[in-house]
This record gives sequence, structure tokens and C-alpha cells, in this order.
Amino acid sequence: MLAAFVGRFHKDTTAEQLKVYLEAEGVKDVTCRKLPEKPEFSFRTSALFVSCGIDSKNLFYDASHWPDGAELRDWIFK
Repeated sequence: MLAAFVGRFHKDTTAEQLKVYLEAEGVKDVTCRKLPEKPEFSFRTSALFVSCGIDSKNLFYDASHWPDGAELRDWIFK
């Protein structure tokens, strides 16, 4: 499984919207979860946890398959 923190989305972007978008781009086994805001910070954008199957690696790491302005960083599991 591949997993990433993906940020810089419009504040109203939903996990379902991003999942549908990525599936239309050909990414398989997509899971998206919107990350909660931290009360001590005020952000104008939203961020999501996104994962997919390893067979979609080339699409997942290709910026042309993400919405414009999206920022992707590998998810660090603790």
C-alpha cells in the first residue's frame, strides 16, 4: 500500500470528491480520509490522508494525476 499526506485543497473538498477524481485518473484501491483541523491553528486549506494499491505507484507519484496545487508527501506511520 502507498500512503500520503496530501494538502493544499480547498477547505470544502471532501474525501469522496478526491477519491472519485483519483479513480477517474486510473488510480486503483483509493482510500481518502479528511484530516481534522487542529483547534490551535486556523488554516485556509484542507488536507487528507490518501492511500492506494502498490500497482498504482506510477500514477500516484505523477503530479499530472492530482488536482492543480495539491501537495503530496509520504505518510509517516508511527
